[in-house]
Amino acid sequence: MSNPIDLFLATDSYNMLALGTRADGSSSSMHIASCECSALQKFVEEGHTFQDWVKEEFIKSPHKYLNDLRDSILYRYGTERHVHDWLNDRGFYLPVLRHDENRHLRFLKGSGVPFLSNTSRIYLRQVDRLFDLTLLYDWGGNPYVRLERRPVLCRFIAVDDQRNLPYWLIQPWDWNIEGWAKYGIVRSEVFGEPLEPHCLKVPEDGDPEGITHRMTGLRARELEEALDGQSLDGAKHMVLPYLRYVGNGTECGLNLNHPSSVYEGEIRYV
Repeated sequence: MSNPIDLFLATDSYNMLALGTRADGSSSSMHIASCECSALQKFVEEGHTFQDWVKEEFIKSPHKYLNDLRDSILYRYGTERHVHDWLNDRGFYLPVLRHDENRHLRFLKGSGVPFLSNTSRIYLRQVDRLFDLTLLYDWGGNPYVRLERRPVLCRFIAVDDQRNLPYWLIQPWDWNIEGWAKYGIVRSEVFGEPLEPHCLKVPEDGDPEGITHRMTGLRARELEEALDGQSLDGAKHMVLPYLRYVGNGTECGLNLNHPSSVYEGEIRYV
C-alpha cells in the first residue's frame, strides 16, 4: 500500500483551484493537481480572497471540487514527469491511464481534464477505487487534503474441486491489459465448502459496498500466507474477509473445469 500524502489547497495567477505540496504556498511548492473552477474565479473577481472562498464556499461542498482535482492527479501522473516522480519518490504509485486527447471526438470535462479512453463499467470502478482525497483540518482549524491509496480489489474464486479439495484462486486486476489477469496468482486449499453466505457481518466503520459474504479468519490467514510466500519483495498481505458475490465461473468468463463461485474483495499490503 502506498504511503498517504498531505496536500494543500492553493491557486495560481489564473485563479485555478490546485493542490500544492507546501502549506505556505511558497515558490518551492509544486502543484500536483489543478482544475478550472468558475466559482472560484467569480468569487475572486468580486474582490474576495482565495482564503475567503475556501472558508465560505469550498468547505460547504468539497466533494465536487475534490473529484475534479482527483481527475487532474490521474492525468498529470501520466503526462507530467515532475508530478509522476514527486509522487513516486514518496512511495505513492499509480497506474498510467489512457486519456482521450482527440478533441474532435470527445469534449473535455469541465475541469479541463480529457475523458478516459476506456469507459467500461468495471474499468471505471477500478479507477474510482485507486485513491481517496479526504478533507481534514490541522490543530489550528486550517483545511488540508490527504491523498491515500485504497486497497486493491481482486477476484476471489472459490473452486469446488470434487476429486481433490476445494480451493481458492486469487485473480488480480491488470492495469496493462485493463482487465482481470488471465490467471490466478495464488492457490490455497480449504476443507469443506469454500464459503457460505450465512452469519453475514459487515465492517463497523464503513459502507459494506454490496457485501454478501464473510470469509472465516482461518481461511483469510491461509490466503495471506500463500500470498506472502509468492511475494518477491517481501511484502506482507492482509486479506479483508468481506466479499461481494459476482456470479459463477461461467458467468464471469472462467473455464476452470470445476464448479466455481466468483467474489470481489480487498487485499492490503502491510
